[in-house]
Amino acid sequence: GNWDRRGVTCYRICFRAGNALAGLRTEAGHRIAKWSAGPSLQPSLAEFTRLNAWLGSRGFPVSAPIPSSSGVLRFEAKGISMELQSVIEGEHLDATDAEHVRGAGMLLARLHRQLSDYPDVARIQQLVANDGAGDGGRGATYARAIQPAPLVERITNWLSSAPGHVPALATEALREQLAGMPQIDLPIQLVHNDVRSANLLCQGSRIVALLDFEDVTLDHGVVDLAHSGVLLGTKFHNWAPVSLETHAELVAGYQSIRPLSIRTGRSGPNRGSGKSSAAKKSTARISSSEWPTCSAISAANTTPKKWTLRPSG
Repeated sequence: GNWDRRGVTCYRICFRAGNALAGLRTEAGHRIAKWSAGPSLQPSLAEFTRLNAWLGSRGFPVSAPIPSSSGVLRFEAKGISMELQSVIEGEHLDATDAEHVRGAGMLLARLHRQLSDYPDVARIQQLVANDGAGDGGRGATYARAIQPAPLVERITNWLSSAPGHVPALATEALREQLAGMPQIDLPIQLVHNDVRSANLLCQGSRIVALLDFEDVTLDHGVVDLAHSGVLLGTKFHNWAPVSLETHAELVAGYQSIRPLSIRTGRSGPNRGSGKSSAAKKSTARISSSEWPTCSAISAANTTPKKWTLRPSG
């Protein structure tokens, strides 16, 4: 049940925490061998491998795991696992390139459509439930995903404890926007949770791979979009924000595939007036002028982090 080891040479090894990546030259082309240590991580890693393989089988541009001769996607023994992936050649997304950014928005929208159809979502939901009381790392993210607070409430809570370096003018502007925001009623689904330059490989103007599915969780798709809008330009060390023009391109690309809308639940004098619940609701497209508020949604879910090992060209 092993992978073919004939003619294999290793040209690079990288270590970080409990992970190791080895760059391999094989008769079938370049490969990445990935080892992950830690018994508590293995159930999550196994599910992310399954998800990655499923997306690859549907033609989505990922670095899908390569099955062994017996069809096994990953081996696990004594709390250590290993899997093999192809190397995808490409450059990291340029957040100043409008084509790249629009393409990232379109790719994210397509991903959300795919993830909404994932047949084994219940398995990841179970991981969320099991890990919600975890060690304070992924557990904190999972705990939010079990029952996410309403989006407006998330932003309001973040504003009440915003870091000191956040300009007061910006927080006040967001508070004013929130005061007029309707109830946002959107479904929870699987989301990538880390779509940014470091995880997007491009060949010319075309995005050829989305990497690193190890932060997948359950949330609103618009949160994933907002999160990406904030972090899109980040690679491994540069965490500077992107421009408003970049935000606009990202959202435009997303909406060209999966239009955004907000459902407003009306309240007040008309309540109980005999109108049907459908008549009391309206759907409005999220415009570019509302994007600053949408971006703020991600603030409650974004924490600075160090670079993460991933397959690269």
